[in-house]
Amino acid sequence: MKIEVRAAGRKGRGVYALKDLAAGDLLERAPGIFFDAPRSAELKPTAVFDHLLANPADYAPGNPGNTYALINGGMSYCNHAADNNAVIQWSFEADGLWLQLRVLKPVAAGAEVTIRYTNLEEYPDGDGFDT
Repeated sequence: MKIEVRAAGRKGRGVYALKDLAAGDLLERAPGIFFDAPRSAELKPTAVFDHLLANPADYAPGNPGNTYALINGGMSYCNHAADNNAVIQWSFEADGLWLQLRVLKPVAAGAEVTIRYTNLEEYPDGDGFDT
């Protein structure tokens, strides 16, 4: 195991490296639940929307065609950072959507593994995030 979920202070929980990680390391692969644009729009006013990941391939602020995925696994606890050290990659395969958490640059053991939230402006508290 390369990562763990633990307390992250004011952020709640976060993902942390259990050992030194190199750029390109695959940390986790998990199925995602894909929501097309009409279903995503229906979910936007619900609490479920807080747990969705915007699809970077089609996301644009205010775009009615934006699509999202429900993230599974430990990667769902990755916090936002403007200078993120990891990315969640989308892969549409024969058996559905798979999400992969991959390291972008070296991460020291004990450091937080962070991603960049594509749709930062959609979060009610997004102005308080590290941008």
